[in-house]
Amino acid sequence: MLCGPNGELWSHRKIEPAAYEAFFFKGGGRNPNVFDTPIGRIGIAICFDTSKTHTIRSLIENRPEILLLQYSCPGLPSFFLKRDRDNWVEVYKHTAATYARHLGVPVVACNKTGPFRTSIPMSFGIQYTAAFVDTSVIVDAQGAPVSLISAKPGVICAEVEPAGKDSLPIDALPQGRWFLPLTLASRFSTEYGQKCGKLRYAFSQKRKRAALGR
Repeated sequence: MLCGPNGELWSHRKIEPAAYEAFFFKGGGRNPNVFDTPIGRIGIAICFDTSKTHTIRSLIENRPEILLLQYSCPGLPSFFLKRDRDNWVEVYKHTAATYARHLGVPVVACNKTGPFRTSIPMSFGIQYTAAFVDTSVIVDAQGAPVSLISAKPGVICAEVEPAGKDSLPIDALPQGRWFLPLTLASRFSTEYGQKCGKLRYAFSQKRKRAALGR
């Protein structure tokens, strides 16, 4: 949700549930992600949606002047190989700059900090334990960081110049479904979890009763 000073509201729903989120939630599909506000055109992308080309393509089509990225992104659990865990963190830390270069606009990205722990659905009690990738950053339209905080909670702020509506992307857009360069293991596991979760969600009697208020 974006809230304006005069009571204006703009909303964007997450396009796809990420991995096993699909056991519990239904994505919003393609829906508006760039909004005309009193301070310019603001774009929004949510968490794992940023890894997909459908998100960057929609933003390119709608030309924001500044982009906000919101995350609830932990690192990968220890049962992934170290190279996959390291890649996951590095990709996240460079995502704001990657989007800035593709859109030619300033980007603000924020994530949680602290530990993360949950049971993985339909996994016989396997626990997902990690820490949030606790880096938040503001980058300019060229992708250079102008303010950053990591490894602790806090607030960052900086002055940036919103891009013009005719700003041009700097980097070419990759082909296929995946925009960010995650490893094959990361892609496969999240896609597999999402497909299983969507199927379970569709047949969940508990979800249907909840939707009917029973």
